[in-house]
Amino acid sequence: MQYEKRYRQAVMSESIVVYQVNFSKDLIEEEFSQRTEDDEEVKVLSAVSLHAPCSYNEYCLRWSRRVADDCMSAYRRLDTCEKLLKIYARGITSASIEYRTRDATEKGIWVNKTVQMMEDEETKDILGLVCLKDITKQREKEIYAREMRKKATMDLMTGLLNHVSGEMAIRERLLSRQDQEYALFVFDVDEFKSINDRRGHQFGDAVLKKTADILLSVCRMKDVAARMGG
Repeated sequence: MQYEKRYRQAVMSESIVVYQVNFSKDLIEEEFSQRTEDDEEVKVLSAVSLHAPCSYNEYCLRWSRRVADDCMSAYRRLDTCEKLLKIYARGITSASIEYRTRDATEKGIWVNKTVQMMEDEETKDILGLVCLKDITKQREKEIYAREMRKKATMDLMTGLLNHVSGEMAIRERLLSRQDQEYALFVFDVDEFKSINDRRGHQFGDAVLKKTADILLSVCRMKDVAARMGG
């Protein structure tokens, strides 16, 4: 018990929410709160109109209405006692997911949910300590980094690879599968300079964007499409 208490205190220092579940009995035995940035505490179960003791399955079902649709598949991996007991039966004592949700204060955040499972020596019930961490800043940094990498490799006007990234992608493809045959198509816009001169650069840009849209619409996932000109 002393070890469990020290462990709980350690994870609480890094988490916004920590609570215990008896997965064998589908039971959250105690109330738990969310720590806010102002170090205040907000009752989490109250946000979904529940009070302890209550069902873990019911709690997760109600909370799912606050989870972003594009994260629902991840959220549902750990949303019932049955799923967690199956994970534990395979010898796995720790499981983790990430999803986007509204917290108990209605703030939109990214959450890392980790469940540590153990068997009670006396009752043989499977118990779990659930820890929720706010990873919003981490995810925002990752999204920003991806956007910067995308901007470095893409031609921003057309959405195609720029000429440097295009040449690298083509070279990598040729070197990785030298036994495979490839087709290389080069497209050009006829009299493009005269289009810019007569209709203006804004119209010329629109022509390039339309050409790129048509090209991308027929490309497969494995195809390389790049803007090689200036």
